[in-house]
Amino acid sequence: MADLLATKVGDHLRRHSAEQQVDEQSSAEWRLLKHLLPEALDPVVRNELKYLDALPEWAVVKAAPPLKLSPQHTEPQPI
Repeated sequence: MADLLATKVGDHLRRHSAEQQVDEQSSAEWRLLKHLLPEALDPVVRNELKYLDALPEWAVVKAAPPLKLSPQHTEPQPI
């Protein structure tokens, strides 16, 4: 118990979130979703489909278009 108090709070938080993620991924719901949507939730299948250029359009992550500033925001404004 004393060694738990000697570690950093961040270590506890990382350990807790890792344990919680393992619990979530072992649940029946997670396994079902992974089976139904392997393109999104199974990294091996996703990478294979991406490599074969067969990843469905809905699963492709697209970069956001660059923001276009209006003329009033591109010129320096006095403060």
